[in-house]
Amino acid sequence: MNNLLRAFLFSLIVPCTLGAQSANKADSLIAELNYATNDSVKAVLCRKIFSEFILSNMDSAEIFAKQELELARKIASKRLEGDANEDMARIAWQRNDLATALNFLQSTLEIREKDKDKKGIANCENNIGIIYWNLKNSEEALEHYKRAMIMRVELNDSSGIASSYGNIGLVYREMGKLDSADAYYRKCMMLREKLGNPMYLTIAYNNMAAMFLAYEKADSAIAYLEKSAPLYRQTNDMYGYAGCLNNLGTAYRMQGRFDEAKTAQLEGVQVSIAQDNKDVLKNCYGELSTIAATQGQYKE
Repeated sequence: MNNLLRAFLFSLIVPCTLGAQSANKADSLIAELNYATNDSVKAVLCRKIFSEFILSNMDSAEIFAKQELELARKIASKRLEGDANEDMARIAWQRNDLATALNFLQSTLEIREKDKDKKGIANCENNIGIIYWNLKNSEEALEHYKRAMIMRVELNDSSGIASSYGNIGLVYREMGKLDSADAYYRKCMMLREKLGNPMYLTIAYNNMAAMFLAYEKADSAIAYLEKSAPLYRQTNDMYGYAGCLNNLGTAYRMQGRFDEAKTAQLEGVQVSIAQDNKDVLKNCYGELSTIAATQGQYKE
C-alpha cells in the first residue's frame, strides 16, 4: 500500500515529463521572474516555478527552491523562509535524504510557531511525522501526527483532519494495533465520503481494504478495492491504480479465484512498469509466484 502517502502533504512523486501546458506556465513564470524587481515578488515566483517543476524535473525544482530561500533570507522574511524550507525539505525527502528534510522542517516549525501560524504548524507537524515514519520510528511519527490532528480539529480543517486520521491509522496498522488502525481508517473514510474528493477517497477505500486483507477478510477487501479502482482511473492516478490491482489480485487469491488473481497481477505488472513503480512491481511478481506455486506450476 505504498501509494497511501499520496494522502499526505508531501505527495508521492510519479516520474513523468512536463506537459505542454505546465511547460508553458513555467516559461511564463520564469519570464515574469526575469522582469521582477521586488525580492518578495521574486521569492513568491520562485516557489510557483518550483511547484511546476517538482513533478518532472527535480534539478530545476531545486534551483528555484534554493533561489527562493536565498531571497527570503536576503529580505529577512521569516514567513517566506519557512515556505522555502518546506520546498527544500520536499526535495530532500524525495531524494531520500531524510536527515536534511527533517532539519529543514524543524527550522520551518520554529518559524511557524513564532508566527502563531496554526495551519502552518499543523502541516509541518504532519510532514515531520512523515519523515519519522520513513525512518521507521513509529512512536515519533504517531506523536507528530496526533499533534497535527489536534490543531486541525481546532481549525475545523476537515480535509486535514481526514489526512491525519489516515496517517494515524497507517502507523497503528504497521505497529500491529489493528483495532486502533481500523477505528481511525473508518473515521478517515467517513469524512472523505462527506468531502467527496475522488483522489483522496481512493486512498481511504484502499486503507479499509488493507485492514480487511490484514484480517484475511477478502470479501470485504474486494468490495472497497472495486470502489477505488474506477476512481483511480477517473483521476488518472495510474501509480495508485497499480497498487490497487496488486491488492485486488491478492484478495482474489485468498478466495481461490486464481485466474482473476493472475489477470489482476499481470495488469498490475504492466501499469507498474509504465509508471516505474518498482515497489508495486515487486509485489505483483511475488503474488504471481505464489499463485503459480499454489497451482503446482513450480517452474513458472
